Amino acid sequence: MSTLEEIMNMDQSMPYDKSARGRVVFASSPETYTNANGETKQSKSVAIADDKKAVKVVSYDPTQFNKLIEGKTIMLRNFIRRDGYIILTRTSRLFPTQEIEVPDSRVQEGKALVNPPAAPMVSLREALRSPPKTKTTVCGKVIQKVEPPTVHVTLTVISACAQDDVTELLLSDDSVRAIPSQLLMAALPQELEEVLDPESFFAERKTNLRLQLKGSEVLSVKLQ
Repeated sequence: MSTLEEIMNMDQSMPYDKSARGRVVFASSPETYTNANGETKQSKSVAIADDKKAVKVVSYDPTQFNKLIEGKTIMLRNFIRRDGYIILTRTSRLFPTQEIEVPDSRVQEGKALVNPPAAPMVSLREALRSPPKTKTTVCGKVIQKVEPPTVHVTLTVISACAQDDVTELLLSDDSVRAIPSQLLMAALPQELEEVLDPESFFAERKTNLRLQLKGSEVLSVKLQ
């Protein structure tokens, strides 16, 4: 069994099939969102911690929500480690386990991960001069709306994780791109579409995909 610190210190973002244990130190209420296909879905964010590390965990499977209860200690398997947090999908497994004690400092760390304090209000000039990834709040008047251009990008995919209507692609540069599963399936060779799911297809080969994007929206996917 790996510690939370060991998992989060790994170099790559990838599916993880070993066990990790932590106590749920903070649990938010389920949130409703609309996916790329216009369907209404739910997610739940919690923080789990051990004596050395607190980690944010996001579940997209409502059947798991009743196991993510504040104060309970759980064992996790088959989850996805992202940059800074853990994702639970329908293939993830949660098991109740022996309670562990967590220092108050880790409890506070976990709460801040799920419910961070509000970013300070700054001027536009200060915001533009802020270091990359610094959270700020700005206030101003919209004077012009600019439509994002349509662009084409080529991605090299080494693995995939299907989550119903969205498939997460692990790319050769260790980043992750989420695209609508329907568009991805339409891009597969027609003779393979009925017998292969995306996870099996990309597990057997390194594949290049050509994406048409408008802002963050994926318009089309083509196999190269």
